[in-house]
Amino acid sequence: MKHSKQIFTAVIAVLVVSVTMGAISVAPNAVAQEEVTPFPSREKVISVTGNAISSVKPNLANISFGVEIQEKTAKDALDANSELMNKVITTIKQVGITDSEISTSQFNIYPVYDRYQDKETGRYTQELIGYRVNNIINVETT
Repeated sequence: MKHSKQIFTAVIAVLVVSVTMGAISVAPNAVAQEEVTPFPSREKVISVTGNAISSVKPNLANISFGVEIQEKTAKDALDANSELMNKVITTIKQVGITDSEISTSQFNIYPVYDRYQDKETGRYTQELIGYRVNNIINVETT
């Protein structure tokens, strides 16, 4: 019995020493981890905030006007688009805009297709359904 008590005391002593040594070896790592920060010190930071409002009289106006038409044929789409764009330009000139202040910035004619799936074959097909014309002018005036 005395012998088992000595073994028990020795086991407890070994456990206490093991736990103490483990705690000592982990503690420096924990301290080292606390000292490392992902961000640098903020002591040397300059922070500035401001707000300003400025008002000036405008000296340039830049305005875009556009017409887009879709018809069965390219000629019909072009004719309808040209007619409407000419009305737009006439109206712009009536308010004092000159020819030199008007320029074409975009002009396109392209086909328009309808895409559908054939019920018998399951294949997708395209059918030409018309043409689209878009015309955009830019007015720049002082």
